[in-house]
Amino acid sequence: MGILPAAIAAPVARLEPYGLVILIGLLIILPMLGGQLGIDLDFLSHLIATATGAIIDAIIHVTGNS
Repeated sequence: MGILPAAIAAPVARLEPYGLVILIGLLIILPMLGGQLGIDLDFLSHLIATATGAIIDAIIHVTGNS
């Protein structure tokens, strides 16, 4: 929050104590709810998988293992 502008940092600071609950909701409960409704609500896992894949590819490229 130290790099955020003051107008954005204050609301984010108020959410900070609930961060773990928010993450559990986004990573576990939201996809389960989407499965019950027949909708793909697993967008956060897709985003994490894409970012992780890019980081792994970069590490492999930098270390010369490709």
